Amino acid sequence: QFLAAGTTILGMLPLLTDAFFSSMAVTIMGGLLFATLLTLVAVPVLYASLILKKV
Repeated sequence: QFLAAGTTILGMLPLLTDAFFSSMAVTIMGGLLFATLLTLVAVPVLYASLILKKV
């Protein structure tokens, strides 16, 4: 998950210099970063706190 999002974010870096595509690149890069952090951090923490606490 992290490597796929990381390579996509790095691949969009050249778009940041373009006046037309820079806002789209920032939006996509931010969404990928947020979704990756949500998947790798928030979901396991919520799972551990809600499911594993009852055992």
